[in-house]
Amino acid sequence: MGKKIFVVIFIMLLLPFYTVQAKDVSVSTFLNISISNEDGTIEQIRNRENWKPLNDYQLVTDKVVWLKIDVSKDSSKDPYLYLNISPSYFEVYQKQSLIYTYGDLEPDPRIIHNRRWDLFPIDANETVYIRLKGNLPETMMVGPKDQFLKQMIFADLYRIIGNLAFGLMAVFSLIFYLFNRTQTLLLTFAGFALSLAVGGILRVESKQFLFEEPLIFIYFNAFVSTVGPVLFIMFFSHLLDERYKKLASWTWKFYGGFCIIVILTLTFWPQLFVVGVVSLNVLLVVSMLAISIFMILSYVKTKKRELLFSILGVVGFITIYLIGSVFKIAETGIDVGLIANYVLASACISIIISQYVELQRNVQRYSDELEIKVQERTTKLKETHQQLVKSIQESSAAMAEIAALEERNRITQEIHDNVGHTLTATILQIEASKRLLDKNKDVAKEKMEIAQDLVRKGLDEIRSSVRMLKANEWNFDLKTSLLELIEETCKYTEVNINAEIEDVPSMTQEQKSTVYLSLKEGLTNGIKHGHCEKFHFQLSVEKNTIRFLLKNDGKPLDPQKYGFGLSAMNERIQQLNGKLRVYSEKEWGCVLNISFPHKDKEI
Repeated sequence: MGKKIFVVIFIMLLLPFYTVQAKDVSVSTFLNISISNEDGTIEQIRNRENWKPLNDYQLVTDKVVWLKIDVSKDSSKDPYLYLNISPSYFEVYQKQSLIYTYGDLEPDPRIIHNRRWDLFPIDANETVYIRLKGNLPETMMVGPKDQFLKQMIFADLYRIIGNLAFGLMAVFSLIFYLFNRTQTLLLTFAGFALSLAVGGILRVESKQFLFEEPLIFIYFNAFVSTVGPVLFIMFFSHLLDERYKKLASWTWKFYGGFCIIVILTLTFWPQLFVVGVVSLNVLLVVSMLAISIFMILSYVKTKKRELLFSILGVVGFITIYLIGSVFKIAETGIDVGLIANYVLASACISIIISQYVELQRNVQRYSDELEIKVQERTTKLKETHQQLVKSIQESSAAMAEIAALEERNRITQEIHDNVGHTLTATILQIEASKRLLDKNKDVAKEKMEIAQDLVRKGLDEIRSSVRMLKANEWNFDLKTSLLELIEETCKYTEVNINAEIEDVPSMTQEQKSTVYLSLKEGLTNGIKHGHCEKFHFQLSVEKNTIRFLLKNDGKPLDPQKYGFGLSAMNERIQQLNGKLRVYSEKEWGCVLNISFPHKDKEI
């Protein structure tokens, strides 16, 4: 891909040499031109004898001079006189009559150096007198009108083709930039190529067929001539070593700012035109010399191939201009500036292509490395997957054992909570019957019957617990169940229980079970271990929190030594994100304090 692009660039570089060239129009073999540096009327000039050959006179004059052109007797029918570059002011006489005129004796200095040509008819075999001020024409020739038109069109043809090629470079670079916004080098080159294209088109002589150049046109040309070098310096600044980038940035900023100052100065003080143009040219040379030195120093340090292309492009640009100036190649009809710009643009494109090729290599290398990493990761993932499957299988077996163990513990806790309370009451009835057996057999018998009923109830509770564990839900009203539990406890154990129970709606089954079993465990512990006679129970809701408070007048309980029942109770409360506290108060030997968040929906 890169080689094909290089071939296209090489063909574009040769375009100016293969397009039709205009014939040499700067030398005329049938015109005898003389000059006189003394002003006067046409009558005085016709009789003057002190004429000098034109070759012995300077090309630019700040005073009025006369030219005498002896038209050859062999000139064509209906001849035209062609002048290029036309003076800023001139008058053309033939047979003592004014036949053509252009400009002002005191013209705008900004227009004096503007290139233009003139073509006008003259009489055959009649001497032509030209009164002028400013630059002498570089080309003066007499011949048929169509000959000069063809020569101008042919001379401009390769310029137009060459500069259109610059325009295409700008368009393609801009398109590539739109697809890759990170490559600012493409945007800079697009602007540089566009400035070369516009500047070249503005120098085409054939445009004079369409319009006379207004002053604003000259300013536009100056603006393009300013932007081109700025973008040139910006382009090559991207390639420099870091230590020189800042200096290069200051270089193009200073040059651009100075150009703006010169343009504004010439707007208000046109007489400074020559000084301003000379200053700009000197500064441009200094700026290009500075950026060339920065490129050489950067290349010595980094050995980048792009910097080598840059150096070759700048050296080629300067060399072509020097050769063109020394050997006067422009007189052959070849646009030296266009060829030099091609060399510079070719260096820029070579840099862009080199970076593109390097980028493609990096992308391919990264792609290969990524493919290797993907394969390695895939292999590791397969191994990890196999290990994970094995671990899941082992974990499943372990979880099954844990689930079975938890289920056994839960059944044990449920049986303990449900049956423990009943067995405690049974033991109390049996002990009472033993004490009354010798004293009052009827009461002792009644106590034994109560104990028998309690044993039967305990057996029913065991069966009920198993059924509830299978169904995993308790369908009961909490308040009613609590009141029944308190009533049975008072009836069979001869203790006094004072209860304050609020209606707590929408409690979950787990919350209901925890409250019910906690009360049963608290009553059982107080009777069995605390030997209490009086209880105070309170159930309420405060700020979306369930409050459970059970006090007894028995022996204090060591909170650090939980039995099986209290340990199971604590686990249930922690599962509800609640807290269990056991402590003593002044009038109460043991206080059981439970709190947990209240949930507003059933499960």
